[in-house]
Amino acid sequence: MINLQRALLTGVLVFAAQVAIGQPMGGGPRAGGRYMHLFDPKTVGEFKGEIVKVEKVSMMDGMTGMHAVFRTAGGEFSLHLGPDWFIENQETKLAPGDHIEVTGSKANTRMGPAIIALEVRRGDDVMKLRDAAGTPYWVAWRRR
Repeated sequence: MINLQRALLTGVLVFAAQVAIGQPMGGGPRAGGRYMHLFDPKTVGEFKGEIVKVEKVSMMDGMTGMHAVFRTAGGEFSLHLGPDWFIENQETKLAPGDHIEVTGSKANTRMGPAIIALEVRRGDDVMKLRDAAGTPYWVAWRRR
């Protein structure tokens, strides 16, 4: 019963936050959107590897996001970073050949196996993208 109450409260809070900042309910890589259902806290792990390429991709509901092909010892993954406007405004810039460490959630997407990145580290540089629950930081960033 407590989990149901938490789930209902979380849903109400997400709805209230979206209404407060003028975002509609539905798809897109923001809190409460269908994209969020790809994130699973049970699959969060640490991954090390090299960026093969970084590119803009068409995401759900026609949004454009930044994604990287990420080669690890376990194979290649699509590394989901975030909306292009958010990633382009970060101090840390990622490029092919960068050796990085990623904290993220493994997911299966229409593009194949993926990692939904919470945080990307390259040396001392850290790009924070989502909190531990998978909620994107760009939701709050856009409010500013």
